[in-house]
Formats: sequence, C-alpha cells, structure tokens
Amino acid sequence: MKRILKTMLLVLIILMSTVSCNKDELFVEEKEIVKEETPGGNNEEPEEEEEPGKPDATLPCDFTLDNVEPNSTIVINCILDLEGKTVDLPANVTIDYEGGDIINGTINFSEGNTIDGNLLNSTLIIGGTKPQVKDPTFNFDPKRWGIVEGKVSDDVAWENRNILSEIFIKVKELGVNTFRIDEMDAYFKVSKDDNFPPKSRMADIFIPSDFNLIMTDNTHLRVQPNKYTDYTLLGVYDVSHVTIKGGHLHGDRDEHQYIDHGGETGHGDSSLINLEAAYDVVVDGVHMIDATGDGILVKAIGFAFNPDYNPSNKILIKNCIIDKSRRNNISIVNAHDVVVEHCEILNAGAPTGKSVGTLPMMGIDIEAYRSTDDNGNIIYYELAQNITIRNNIERGSVTTAFTVFIGDDVTIEDNETENGIGYAYATGVKIKNNKITGDGTDKYISAIGAGKADTETTYDCEISGNTIVGYNTAITLYSKDTKIFDNETEDCRRGIFVTNSNNIRNVDIYGNTFKSDRSNSAGFYAQLAALNDINIYENEIDVNGNAVHFSSVNLEAGTENNTVTVNNNFFMSSNPAKVSNSNGIILRDNN
Repeated sequence: MKRILKTMLLVLIILMSTVSCNKDELFVEEKEIVKEETPGGNNEEPEEEEEPGKPDATLPCDFTLDNVEPNSTIVINCILDLEGKTVDLPANVTIDYEGGDIINGTINFSEGNTIDGNLLNSTLIIGGTKPQVKDPTFNFDPKRWGIVEGKVSDDVAWENRNILSEIFIKVKELGVNTFRIDEMDAYFKVSKDDNFPPKSRMADIFIPSDFNLIMTDNTHLRVQPNKYTDYTLLGVYDVSHVTIKGGHLHGDRDEHQYIDHGGETGHGDSSLINLEAAYDVVVDGVHMIDATGDGILVKAIGFAFNPDYNPSNKILIKNCIIDKSRRNNISIVNAHDVVVEHCEILNAGAPTGKSVGTLPMMGIDIEAYRSTDDNGNIIYYELAQNITIRNNIERGSVTTAFTVFIGDDVTIEDNETENGIGYAYATGVKIKNNKITGDGTDKYISAIGAGKADTETTYDCEISGNTIVGYNTAITLYSKDTKIFDNETEDCRRGIFVTNSNNIRNVDIYGNTFKSDRSNSAGFYAQLAALNDINIYENEIDVNGNAVHFSSVNLEAGTENNTVTVNNNFFMSSNPAKVSNSNGIILRDNN
C-alpha cells in the first residue's frame, strides 16, 4: 500500500514540473479544427426539432358536445358547428377558449356551467340555466355580432341599435360588468318610426345598471340621420353604478331633417347621452360632437313635489370634449350632486354652415323648471342642486359659457372661459377663481352676471378670486346678500355695474383691483337703482374715468334711509368719484 502511494506522488510531482516548465506552450495559437466529412452523408448542422404547433383554430373540430361528462373542461381551439342542433350540458362543465368558435346552434346550460365570453356570438343561443362567463370583462367584436359599419339604410341602422342594446343586456345577465369596444364605426337608428316612443329605453341604446362601457379612440357611434325632435343615442334610465368611458359619439346635426316643430330653430330636445334618474354615473373621456340638441342631458323621472320623484344623483362628467351641439353642450335640469371637471366645452350653438344653433346655446346650462301659482307662490317642478363646475375650458359658445338659470348651491371654479359666467334665479352660487378673457369688443358684454333684476329668490352668493380681461363689463350686479372680493379686472369699461334694480341690498365689495385705460371707464358704476346696505371698501381702482360713479340712485319712495358706504379704497383715477342726483351715498377715508 505504501509503495502505491509513493508511486502516485511521484507521478503527480512529474506532471506539475512539466506544466510549470513549458510556459511557452500556454500561448500556442489555437489550431483550426477541421471537421471530418462523412463520405456521402449530409454534412449540414442538424436542425433543432420544433415544438408541436397549436391547432389551426379555423379548422372544424373533431369532436362534439353530445357526450360531455359532468365536472369536465372543454377546450375550444377549432370551429365547432352545432348545425342548428340543441345540446344539453351536464352540471359543472367549463368551456374554455383557445382561438376557436362555437356556431349555429343552442346550448342548454345547467348548474355550475362556465363559458369563456370570447365564444359568445350572434349564432350561438344560450338556453337553460344561465352560465357564468369566465371573465367579467367582455371584448366586443362587431363583426361577430352582425354590426354593419359605414353608411347604411335606416333598417340596418335600426338593427345595429338592436344588436348593441341586446348584447349589453345579454352579457350583463351572464355576469359581465365591463364591456369593451375597440374598432367600430357604425350608425345607429335610435327612433324607429313615427308611432314609436322616441326617447325611451326601447328606442335608445340602453345601458343597464352595474355596467362599464369602455371605448377607445377607434370607437365611433353615430346617430342615423332622422327627422325626430326628441331622441337619445346612449340612454341611462333609472339605473345605477354606470361608467361610460372613451370613444366618439356623433350626432346628426348637419344631416338632420328639420321639417317641422320650428324647423332649424327647433329640434333641440335630443341628446347624445341622456342621464335620467341615474345614480352614481361616470362619463369619462368621451368625445361628443354635432348633437342636434344637447351633448349631455341630466334630468329626473317625475316632478319634485311628487312622492315618486327620482332625480339623477351623484353624477361625474370628466375629461370629455363636447363640441358643436346645436343647443347646449351640457344641460343639467333635474339633478343633485353633479360634478363637471376637466372638460373642453366648445362651440355650443355655433353655426356650422349647414345648420344654425337653437337657444339657449350655452356651454353648460343649469336650468330647473319652476312656476308661480295664483297666489304668487313658487312651485318647483324640477330641482338642480349641489353642482360643481371646475377646471374646464370653454371656447366659442354663442351666448354664455356657464349659467345657473335656476339652481341652488352651485360652485363654478378654476375654469378658463372666453364667454361669460352667471346666475339668474339661484341661491348659494359661488363663482371663484375663474379666468374669463374677452377680446375687448362689445360682443363680450358682461363676464359675470350676478342675478336677475328685482327677484327675491336670488341671494347668498359669492364672486371671488376671478381674473377678467377685455370685457365691456366685468360684473353686472343684481343679487342681494352677495360678497364680491379679491377679483382682478383689466381692460373693462366698468368693473361692477348696477342698473334698473330696486332689490340690491346687503352687498360687500372689497379687496378687488379694477384697472382700465378705456375711455370713461369706471370701477363701480350705479344708475337708476335702489341700493341699501352696500359696502365698498379696500379696493384698488385705476381707471380712465371715475373710480366710482352714482347716478339717480335711491330716488324712489321708501329709499330715504338707504345707504351706500364707500370707504378706505385706493383711487388712482384722475376723477375719484362722481355722485349725481343720488341719495344715501357716503364717501369717507378713501386715498
């Protein structure tokens, strides 16, 4: 044993000595290795074997559904033609999709069945117990369901409407809550004939509760040109928890048949989206253009004084572009808790060359309805309350950008507009931190209209932090119990203007800056008005004419004790104050 170990040690020492002594051999050039050819053979590199490919999903299946076992899974990776037959599935069967299809027949499902939504199509009839879809998100392929794209006849457009409305309801019943549409450009007839009720869930594309309609920039839903005065493209009626996101909605404004009901000045009662008694609805990033009436209409079912009154509630409209509606881009007539934010409100009521607008032609119109009974009591048929309009851009509206004609507790803030903002018969309105820019022409008469002359129902309002440039009048004041502060006006003929009113009282005007080089411009101008308990203080006024100007103020009987106090202001005008034929005007401690 010792001899063997010594021998192995001796061999190891010799090998180590050889390696260390032949350093030159460590850097010998690598010799080219010549591969020996096989005589008469194939000398190419052997190809790697390909993995078995997936089946061709366009080929017919080599199986049927006739003998399916319970609790099994069927993979559809081929075309399974039922040939018009009806198949009864046992319990707890799952049908998976791998690129194939099931066509031309009926499947009667039973308890516990599941099917992949990609297998649903217009030729497969679902019977028996409703199965659950594997994924609550459904990707709609218009070609699989028979939608005909492009310009079509009225009959085809009506069938397009039926297909889309019915598939919404069908997949919703199967457990789908998100319906996605990508590439589709189709017309939809949303009023069937003269005897068919036009604006109803039977005539519009009706969206069910607990449903998300998600469209892309490739999705275009178009109103089939018609002659009706009252219709809707997408209807959200008496349902809740709905989202409409993305896509393009096209009205028929320039192809509409204005043949009766006022001709081109009528036909304003239609809409692209109608939210009626809708609860918890989001309209996000939708592009709406060329509505014959309104882009979006928000309303209720029933009247406010009835026990079954059902207003729209908790509505969010955001990131939308609404352009060239003939009437208003958005009308809110009977709703509570509405927010409109980060939208582009463009060209409301503007003429197109093929059609003219119809009144009131506003970007956003908040207008509930009320009347007065024989005793002078106001009856509210509709209510518009707790509404916020913020961070929007408005351009090109024919009349005003945003108006609260009749509504309560409305905040309009942080918007950029070129047309005016205002309120008429309203309470609790706040117009804050908006930038309103005109071009200095008489087109832009009043940037902010505060109230309506001689009404007792307009009060408790605030106008603050706004920047107003290039208007004839920055603020026209009619409302009582109002605060106007921290506004900046530039290049306006009048900062605040009051005229022809006997109802203005309890108003504080302070901390504002009025600057203008216009001829005879004024900071505060009042004429032919009854003013009481008006306090104008700590304002900076630098105008070409009079800083304050009162003409024929407090002359009527009963105004003997009225007061307007102008104090602690900084006047940089060459003509600080002018008072003519007026009573109760107090000027003191102004610089």
